[in-house]
Amino acid sequence: TQVKKKPKANKDKLIDNVREAASKFKYAYIVSAENQTSDFLRQTRELLRPGRMFFGKVKVMQLALGLHPSVECEEGIHKLAIELNAKQQKGLLFTDTPAENLDKTLEEFQPEDFARPGALANREVKLSAGTDALQYFPASMEVQLRQLGLPTHLKDGVIHLMGDYTVCQEGKSIDVNHCQLLKLLGEKMTVYRMFIDGCWSKEEGTFENLVPSDEEDDEEIEMGEEEEE
Repeated sequence: TQVKKKPKANKDKLIDNVREAASKFKYAYIVSAENQTSDFLRQTRELLRPGRMFFGKVKVMQLALGLHPSVECEEGIHKLAIELNAKQQKGLLFTDTPAENLDKTLEEFQPEDFARPGALANREVKLSAGTDALQYFPASMEVQLRQLGLPTHLKDGVIHLMGDYTVCQEGKSIDVNHCQLLKLLGEKMTVYRMFIDGCWSKEEGTFENLVPSDEEDDEEIEMGEEEEE
């Protein structure tokens, strides 16, 4: 008989691990990722070792850090806890690496990936009529390509594209069939990135929000409108 792990046990373990990391490392960062996959997250963890990264339930991580000075696990870290947003997928990274060095490391790790349904195309992919565009596909795949929307025809064992075909347009959403086509064509369309959204320093006991506020964005827009006038 298999015994399922109790939710409370998992919660307690996450709290203990977060508090242990907070006491061990000099910095704690709020991080967010774009086009995240479990494999890219695993690679990021390896890249940032011996630092520790957590992508658990936000409310549990907030509880571990403490949302008030009277219950915070380290001086000033409640300010970071408050900035964690339960509505957004945010993670915690504990490390001894200063922000400028960490930012450089994350910028250097931006692997490409195949688009998932709903992603926006970062460029146009267009296939020309004839046999060149699909020359590396075996005849046995003609039916599959046709089912995915390509106007194909099999003649003498060679796949013919019967007309020019646009697989995706820059800035437009990619549907399920076209995601599959792009993958078959070897066209990677998305880039994984991790960003630093905030930084807590143990030495200073301070927190710095590294994401521009809505007010700052509004001020920039207003200034831009004034310049245009």
